[in-house]
Amino acid sequence: MQPIIDRETRRQMLEQPVLVGISELTKAAKITVSQLRYWEKKGYIEPIQVADGAHHKFDHTQVVRAMIINHLTREGYTLAKAAEMAFELSKLIVPVRDFLEDRPVELATNRERPTLILGPFDPEPDKMLIAVHYPDGWKFELDPHIPKK
Repeated sequence: MQPIIDRETRRQMLEQPVLVGISELTKAAKITVSQLRYWEKKGYIEPIQVADGAHHKFDHTQVVRAMIINHLTREGYTLAKAAEMAFELSKLIVPVRDFLEDRPVELATNRERPTLILGPFDPEPDKMLIAVHYPDGWKFELDPHIPKK
């Protein structure tokens, strides 16, 4: 099976740093600027140093971390505990990126439901592992009918 985007292009896309400013981060995480500044002061969110030094920029890891901290504090966790949990969860970003870089993910457009073709299922390489989107969420299935390219 040939992926829509080749492995090298996927690697370059995933490694390309996407930096956002304070406004974009606060909108994405649904927090105030004063919250962000406080979290920065506490070391929970770390801006990226940019050449001009005039503006704070944040990478995707910090955006996700801010979103998680906000969610967990709304769920009743203390800020310190939420930040600790967010830090641990944000460690998953790199393995997920590596998975997306390595796996020949392809979107099937000829099916009833949105379907991601994730490639051969290692224990049964004659079947393809697919993720199918149903109204109640994503389900993994094995499909012996998708031809390998």
